[in-house]
Amino acid sequence: MRNRIKSMTGWIHATLLLAIIIPVLYALGMKQEKSIETVLYYKSLLILFPIIVTSVAINKCKKLINYIIICIITIAIVGLSAWLLGPVLTNNKLMWGYVIIIMFETIMVIVFRFTDRMHKIKSKETNMVNNPYWEPEYDLLNKPSILGNAIFVIVYLLCKNFDNPHMCNVALISSIIYLIVLILYKYIDNTEEYLSQNNTVRNVPIKRLYVISGNFLAIFILLLGISVIPSLLTINKRQYEDYRAWVLEREVDYSDLENEQSSKTTKDPFLEYVEEEGEPKEAPIWLNIFFYLLGSGIMVAIVIVIIKKIRENFHIFREAYDENGDIVEELKESEVVESKVDSDKNEVRNDSEREKIRRQYRKVIKKHRKEPPLGYETPLEIEIGAGIAETDEGKELHVRYEKARYGKI
Repeated sequence: MRNRIKSMTGWIHATLLLAIIIPVLYALGMKQEKSIETVLYYKSLLILFPIIVTSVAINKCKKLINYIIICIITIAIVGLSAWLLGPVLTNNKLMWGYVIIIMFETIMVIVFRFTDRMHKIKSKETNMVNNPYWEPEYDLLNKPSILGNAIFVIVYLLCKNFDNPHMCNVALISSIIYLIVLILYKYIDNTEEYLSQNNTVRNVPIKRLYVISGNFLAIFILLLGISVIPSLLTINKRQYEDYRAWVLEREVDYSDLENEQSSKTTKDPFLEYVEEEGEPKEAPIWLNIFFYLLGSGIMVAIVIVIIKKIRENFHIFREAYDENGDIVEELKESEVVESKVDSDKNEVRNDSEREKIRRQYRKVIKKHRKEPPLGYETPLEIEIGAGIAETDEGKELHVRYEKARYGKI
């Protein structure tokens, strides 16, 4: 349930930030129609659809090709929906502007989801070996932040000085909703972090902890709602300024200067230069061939790099599918067979590098620790119990074991 709430807060966070872009761009223009920004804002909420679809797809798709297919279908649906919603707008240019920007936002959502997943697995490789409690920090579309609320404040101030009460109201209400979403997300995230840090402590009253903290959260949100009532009641008392009128009043008439310049020069200087220098000479054949080969070589190199990157991303994308796909070690009393003998050919089959590291890890732990580790202990806790966590041998063994554990060998 808590994971679903966190996912929903991420969807609301991304939707509020992206939906306000189109109406703000229109509100800051020199020519606009009254209250059209509100219509644009409601239509911009269409971005919620690709945000939800890509969020589910990036977590469910094991192969990159499946994610690409879903994204292509999503782009087509968003484009068709935007085109059907567009004619309700006032003119052709506005309709196509809305369609193009909403499509661009959809593509950016797709790219951000993909980037998050790629960064997640690469960062995990770097940090997991040193910090078993590591969690990805880079998650742009899923984590509300105080910076997002600051964006609505900036929009409010801009629209207030561009004489646009409709967008001021949208920014004000959006900031209130966003702040509530941010508080709810931080509450769940910080509570889960606290419980994860104390997962080895017995008899932690988890349900009571959530009930008590949830009651305080509800009281805080209620007080927050009461505090914003004056802002909502004084909407009609707000005063606006219009910087566009100030700019129009200070426009300079350049007609006299243009007439003066045209009277001085009657001939194009470039044409005069061509007449003096004559027709340009043709380049030698060898120079054309050189540049042709150079351009072809650069294009081939770019294509090779792109193909390598695509193959690498397909591989990394598949690795990022299973967040809990680590190999669980069990240190039993029974020994692992050091090698296997082929009964038919009487040849010794060597274990893989991963198996060698795992076997060495078990051997070292058994040597330094009498009692077997408990089931919930992490490798770092096992090493601390064995007294080798701070030694050079222990640190080196930990790094090697973590790489083998997560399938990097």
